[in-house]
Parts: sequence; structure tokens; C-alpha cells
Amino acid sequence: MTRVRVGTTNQIPPGQVMGFQIRLGRAAGEPPLVIGPASEESPPGTVAVTVVQTKDGDWYGLGGLCTHRPAVLSEGFVEDCQLECPRHGARFDLATGGVLAGPATEAVATYQVVVADDVVYLEIEPSGGAGSGQV
Repeated sequence: MTRVRVGTTNQIPPGQVMGFQIRLGRAAGEPPLVIGPASEESPPGTVAVTVVQTKDGDWYGLGGLCTHRPAVLSEGFVEDCQLECPRHGARFDLATGGVLAGPATEAVATYQVVVADDVVYLEIEPSGGAGSGQV
């Protein structure tokens, strides 16, 4: 796993969601890098991710696009440890990425979020594979 800096705790305050587009390492040893906000049209070699800090201060990392039809999940809202898709209302569990309400039928990936010295990192495989859980 590689840690990718996505921001600071001031940039993602409690109760907020942010989406990022991450360029995966293109060459051996090249680390993943945030290249901008999450996008429905992920360019090749990138992955969209969503980072959530709940009102209780818990951190979660999820895939950035709804599995029903591409929609940027960071444009949705969080309630009761659920993230709702802004387009068709599918709901995903923040901890597991599992579907809690359709129309989506597939879970979104989960990524570990690490906060150190007020810096927020997402742990991601350089190939784009997901981690699991939250810290």
C-alpha cells in the first residue's frame, strides 16, 4: 500500500465529503498522486475516490463513483454512516462500501484513511486496488 496525501483536516471538516482523482503510478516505483477533483470520466490510469469525515470525527475512504451509473459520490451526502449517491439515491455503508439501498447492486471499494499531524492520507495500491476499512 502507498499513502497518498489528499489534504488536511481543515480541508475536510467533520460532516464533509471530498472527492479526488488519483493518478496511479505509471512507472515502476512512481507513487500515486492526486491530480484533481473526482470525475465521472476517469482518465485511463486514474481512480476516483471519496474521503469522508463524519460529524463524530470518524474517517472513511470509498470508491468515488456510484456502481449503478457513474455519478461522483462526493457530491452526495452523508447520514448515519451512509453515503447517498446524488443521482439516483443509492446508499453505501461507509465502513464496508456495501449497498444499503438500490438501485446500485455492487459495493464500492473501500480505502484506509490515515490522519497524522492533521494531514489526511489515503492508502491505495499503486495498481488501483482497494484497501479496506478506516482508521
